[in-house]
This record gives sequence, C-alpha cells and structure tokens, in this order.
Amino acid sequence: MRSTLQLFLNQATPSLLTLIFISALISINSPRIQAESLALEEIVVTVQKRMESINDIPIAITAFGEKMLENASIVSVTNIAQMTPGLALSSYNKTTPAVYIRGIGTNNSHVADDPSVSIFIDDVYISRPGSFDTQLFDLQRIEVLRGPQGTLWGKNVAGGAIVMVTRQPGSEFEGRLSATTGNYNLQQAGFYFNGPLNDKLMGKIAGSQSQRDGYIENSRIGGDVNNADVTTFRGALLWKPNEHIDVQWNLDQSKDDNNGTGRVALAAKPGPASFFPTPEHFNNYAKTSTYTNGLMERDAKGSSLQLNYEVDDTKFTSITAYRDNDYTFVDPLLPFDITPFVPLGFPEFFEQFATNSAEEHSKQRSQEFRMNRYQEEWGLDWTIGLYYFADDIKRSEYLAGQADASNETTSKAVFAQLTKALGAEDQWNLTLGARYTDEKKRFEQLTVGADAEEDWSNTSLKFSLDYSGWDQGMVYLSYAEGFKSGAFNAFASTAAQAETPLDPELSEQVELGVKLHWLQRSLRTNLVIFHTQYEDIQIFDSQPDLTFFIVNATATSKGAELDINYQPVSGLELFATYAYLDATYDEYITQLSDFSGNRLQRAPKHSYTAGAEYNADMSNGIALVLRTDLIYQDQIFYSSSNNANAAGNNHTLINLRASMTLPDKHWQISVWGKNITNEDYIVFENDLAQVGLEGFRSSIPGAPRTYGVTLDYYF
Repeated sequence: MRSTLQLFLNQATPSLLTLIFISALISINSPRIQAESLALEEIVVTVQKRMESINDIPIAITAFGEKMLENASIVSVTNIAQMTPGLALSSYNKTTPAVYIRGIGTNNSHVADDPSVSIFIDDVYISRPGSFDTQLFDLQRIEVLRGPQGTLWGKNVAGGAIVMVTRQPGSEFEGRLSATTGNYNLQQAGFYFNGPLNDKLMGKIAGSQSQRDGYIENSRIGGDVNNADVTTFRGALLWKPNEHIDVQWNLDQSKDDNNGTGRVALAAKPGPASFFPTPEHFNNYAKTSTYTNGLMERDAKGSSLQLNYEVDDTKFTSITAYRDNDYTFVDPLLPFDITPFVPLGFPEFFEQFATNSAEEHSKQRSQEFRMNRYQEEWGLDWTIGLYYFADDIKRSEYLAGQADASNETTSKAVFAQLTKALGAEDQWNLTLGARYTDEKKRFEQLTVGADAEEDWSNTSLKFSLDYSGWDQGMVYLSYAEGFKSGAFNAFASTAAQAETPLDPELSEQVELGVKLHWLQRSLRTNLVIFHTQYEDIQIFDSQPDLTFFIVNATATSKGAELDINYQPVSGLELFATYAYLDATYDEYITQLSDFSGNRLQRAPKHSYTAGAEYNADMSNGIALVLRTDLIYQDQIFYSSSNNANAAGNNHTLINLRASMTLPDKHWQISVWGKNITNEDYIVFENDLAQVGLEGFRSSIPGAPRTYGVTLDYYF
C-alpha cells in the first residue's frame, strides 16, 4: 500500500501539480469569511439504491449531473470515458463498444460472452454492449462505479458499472427545444416536455435527431465514412394514486443508419511491404481507400415498469423490463486499394476476406424485487432483493470465417446488504453485503455443429468500514468481489472447441479511500488507492494464422485515483482528476505465446483531466457560463501482445464551451469546440502483419476538431 502511494506521488504530472498549487495560492489569499459562502454543490447519487451524498458513501464513484453534462458538451458515453479516471472506451463501430475500468473489460461481443463492465439505464441491466451507446440528450445523471459491484448491481460487474438515470416526469411543467449546427455539416435537433397531466398522472416525452457528414473521405469509391444519422425517443408516465405508491412506465428507442466507422492506413515502419506506393491516403487521418464504405444500422428499443410502495421507513420496489436490439455492420479491414498487388486481378475477393461483418438480433427480459428499510433506532440501513434475467441472442458474423451462433441465458440471484452505524455518535459505519447468483447458458454454433449447456453459480461478498468522525469528511476501507459467468467460443473451428466452456471471471478488490472537504467546503479532494486480483479473465484474441480463440488468464490491477474540485471565488470552479494504473497479466499463456507480465488491454498508465468553469450573472440580466476541459491519456494497447502496431497513441484533447442565457431566462446560445488543437489520435487499431502486410496498420482515428453553435429555448 505504501509503495503504491509513493508511486502515485512520484508519477503525478506537472500540469496537475501546478493546478493544485495555483488553487492553494488562491485559497490562501481568499478571505475566510468569503469561503463561508463558496461551498461546492452537493452531489446526490443512488448507487446504493437510496439517495445519498456522493461524499458519504464508501465507493469510488464519479457522477455527472444534468448541468455538467450540458456545460461540458457531453453527448456520448465516449465523452464520459474521457472525463472519468480509470475508465477507457474504444470500439471499431458503435455496436461493439469495449468499456474498460481499471484495465478490466471485454473486447468481445459474441453471443455467449458478456461485458465485464455493465451498463444500467434506470436500474435496468443492458445485456448487449451494442445497444447503449446513443445520444445522451435526456439524461438527468450518470454515475460511474469503479471496481467490482457484485452485491447490489450484481450481474457481470467484475470491473465496474455505468449507471444512467433519465429525466423523471415531474409535477411542474418544463420543456426545452434545442437546435445545433456545426462543421462536417452537423445538424441536430432535440426536445423534451415534462409535467402534470392531472393531479395524479405526470408525463415526459423527449427526442433528438442528429446528422453529420463523415470525418474520413473514401478516395477510392467516393463518399465519406464515420458519419452519423441517429434518432432517439424516450417517453414516460408516472402515476401517483396516493402518498405511498408510485408507478412509472418508461419507453425508449434509438435508430442509427450510418456508413462504416472508417479505417486509415498508417505505415508503422519500413518492411517487406515498403515497396508499396504511398498515395495521399497513407498516413492521412482524413482519407481511406476501401472497396466499400461499410455500414452500421441499429434499432434498439426497450420498456420498463417500476412500482414503488413506501410506508414509514420501508420501501418496496419492483422493476419489470424488456429490451429488443437489432443491428448490422460491415467493416472493411484493409484501408487501401490492393488491386496492383493481387495475383490474377481478384482484389475484391481478398478484400472481402478481410472484412468483418455481423448481423444480430437479441431480446432480454428482467425482473427485480427489492426492499429497503432504514431503522433509525438501531442505526441500521438494509436492502434485500431477488433478481431474474433472461436473454436470447442470435448472431451471424464473418471474420476470416463464418460463425452462425445463438445463446440463451437464464440468471437468478438473491442479494442483501446492510449498513450498521457504530460508536457513541455513529461515527463509524460497517457495511456487509452478499449476492448469490445461478446462471445457465445454452449455446449453439451452427457452423461447426456445436450444442452445449453449462451452469455456473457464485457468491459475491462485500465488506467496508468507514469513519466520518471529523468535519473534513470520511475515510474508508473496503473489500468487494465481482462475478461474470462463463462463456463459449463462437469462432471455434471445431465442435469440441466450441462446446468447451470458459471458467467464470472473478475479481477481488481491496480499496482505501479518503473523501475530504476543506475551506468551508469550497475545496473537495477524493483519493482512492486500490489493489484488484482477477481470476480467469476471458480474453478474445487471434493467432498469426487468423484463428480466433477465447482463453482464461489471471491479472492484477493496482493504482491510485485522485479528483479535486475547488471554488476559490464565487462563480469559478477548478477541477482535476488523475489516475495511475498498473494493470498486468500474471499468467496468460496460449499455444504459441506467453503474454504473462504484459500490460492489460486498454489500460493507460497515466490519464488526467483538468479544467475550469466560470458562471457569472451580469448586471444587465445576462448569465454567462465559460468552460474549458483538458483531457490526457497515455498510450494503450489493443492486443495482449502489447504490439506497438496495435496501440493507441498518447494524446491531449482540449474542449471549450461558452454559453449565454438572455435576461428572460428562456433563450440560451452556446458556442463550443472539441479537440480544438486538431490532435491526431487512435481509438482502435489492427496490425496488418497478420495478413502479410508487415509494417502497416489499419487504424480508426478519433474525432478531429469539431465546433458548432447550439440554440436552446427553455419553457
């Protein structure tokens, strides 16, 4: 523990330390009487199934409220990942996002594998990773829980959870109309209306539509790729027949109809392929040359019914949910024209062989019952619950070979967690939790004639002890376990391989956290030091002969995370985060390679953010909001071999936004820019040496400089 803290202090970046130093100087020169009125806004979250201050819970958590989502121009889960310590997200299209927390995630979206970092929308688990990365127009809050959360969130949270809370129907009318225009021909419109329909019924309706040209031009066949065309809709009804009961029905749908993501050709080094000509699209982040523009079509929809019955200090909750997801994608992997170099002149045959395409349909059902009770006389707060989940997935995929597969999962769980206040003045809190899960999978791989069924069970435990006996905040020590059920290999070349299950993924984490507030709560600092042991991580990878496999490995992830918020003067808030991550494989051995000791995929050693937001009410009634964000991420690897030709480069992004609200408080105009320095960076990459093109990489670049103007009208 001591060496981890020392390493964190040694590795802290100069820019972060400078920001802390400047903040300290400002605070020293600020009068104490002024600091009394500079308290930071309290952030309330529901990660423990009840409303609590983020500074009062013994969990490493990052939360984004509605105003921050707007002021920081956060419109996607990718933006959330950029601003959360320890969280990384990358994908080769929106239907296959790979979400990693502290180096743990899943780089596989096949039918019999589950994400290690789970997504929840209004307490409903989203089983397929391709159904959640959509526009965030109507969100009230996002909470990112770092590390295993096996007790209350349960299913497949070996690495952590991202919890999204949508805007709830309210008793007062409110509404918003929004229109945005920007470069790359961005055209976006959105709306929401919320309010009472009668004295017992409230409703909400929201929607958005966004279109944008692609960032990458296809110089071979024309057109552009990595464009956007997405439509989202959400609706909700909330019925409150009396003071004890409320029933809410939610409905949502998101549709995408885009070209492919787009890959560019980067020449890593001279090699056998160095005789290739170098047309303008080589080493050009804005041009490609593929035989097709590819496509990504998606239709994700769902509905849930939540019933709450509350009397005295007891609350009963029932959540019934159904989701349906269809998508298709075509992703050409060779980003340049190989016509002059293919014998007999059949380039499309070879290019189609190097194309990843898939079509998937999935549906899921879930039911959760839980009861919360707070017994003040005993200093006891407890939650118990039952959980049922089932999904049915069918997928046809081509990736250097055909794989037609299906999987049916049934999962049942019982869970409980209690917190007991200890000490004469309840200065100590002891939390104990447990969850028992039984999960069954029925897997079929039609291409090789495989048919298998397997059942796994697990008991995940949680323990934490926290102390809040002084005015500055709290300190806690916690132990938590996570579980992800076993899996099957949908790309196995024989029935025997396909029918051999992988072991479940298990995680054990020890975490020490300190959450403090200073200077009459105008300065907030949160520091977390963690050590996590992972057993039987499920890794999808490929051999040099282009055969694909899934294997179990062991790993250790340890590090430290720091976030700081400071309001030195009225209206000005400074903020920074820093994450140091040492995540390596303890043992990862395949038939051809030994990757033990390598860094985990998508695990940057250093990452940080820093920025400032200034809010000012002018004498003429105009309100201004100015914000800047600086985001840095170290190099990350996209392969277990730590191949430098399949790695994202370290990069720094700078975002700016300025908003002006007119005196009538209805109209707001905002000017914004992202990646304003036009930094070139990579979000996914393949080494083409596997297909005989030594020295070349097939890379998906991140978004270039974008900017625009947004006009809002608030009712």
